[in-house]
Amino acid sequence: MKGDISVSSELNKGSCFSLIFHDIEVVAPVIEINLSDDDLGLVKFHNTQVVIADDNIHNREILQEWLSNWNVKCLIAKNGQEALDLVKNNKVDLILMDMKMPVMDGYETSAFLKSHDSTNHIPIVGVTASALKADEELIRKTCDSFIAKPISEKAILDIMRGFLEYEIVDVSAQQELSKAKQADKNVTNELLKALDDGFKYRCIQCIDSMTINGIQNLLDDLLVLSETYPIDIFVEWFNTLQNEFYLFNMHEVKEILQKFEALYNELNRQIVLK
Repeated sequence: MKGDISVSSELNKGSCFSLIFHDIEVVAPVIEINLSDDDLGLVKFHNTQVVIADDNIHNREILQEWLSNWNVKCLIAKNGQEALDLVKNNKVDLILMDMKMPVMDGYETSAFLKSHDSTNHIPIVGVTASALKADEELIRKTCDSFIAKPISEKAILDIMRGFLEYEIVDVSAQQELSKAKQADKNVTNELLKALDDGFKYRCIQCIDSMTINGIQNLLDDLLVLSETYPIDIFVEWFNTLQNEFYLFNMHEVKEILQKFEALYNELNRQIVLK
């Protein structure tokens, strides 16, 4: 290793041996970050896909909800064979493996994956309801870690953090993002209330009559709404309607007016998602 060794001693006190290694990279110390239950949502993994292998739909849904909060894409398997198929056809970063499943259980599936060079690098976390020491030892033979049921969100996250790259989102930035989303939601709500005030009926009237004055009056009122509540999809719909009207493309104007109800429903859907 092309190092140096030296020794110095002092009578009646002892000796000191020194070993110096050159060109050896010093590994940065691992800093353990303890998270409270309130901080779990601040963890975000990087381009991560995890297989959830469990025959119980309730367990799968809970795990999928937790993982989605951490920016993890979930691939779902109801048994070991489905898990193998997912691993074969996707880039998988980690597997949460229930040990008791039909068709092929977690023990057999884990053993198969660890016996092949193409898959033995994938971390497998065994999930078990057994409290027996013998079962724990058996799981450790083919799994990289394990967790006992009932599982907690924090326990799953702590294990995943040991295997996968992640970051802790800045708390203040997250709060600002939440405030912005809430403000956007409030504006959308106010826009929907304004649209409820007869605009649907007026659009239907314009579609039936297609009079220039009727459409112009509608556009004047819609312009006020677009400036007061500048929600992107509404402003885009309004601008398209106005442009076609000024070009006197009445067939297109009629088609755009007919899309009002779809626009209204999309605005409602966005409120639910925000």
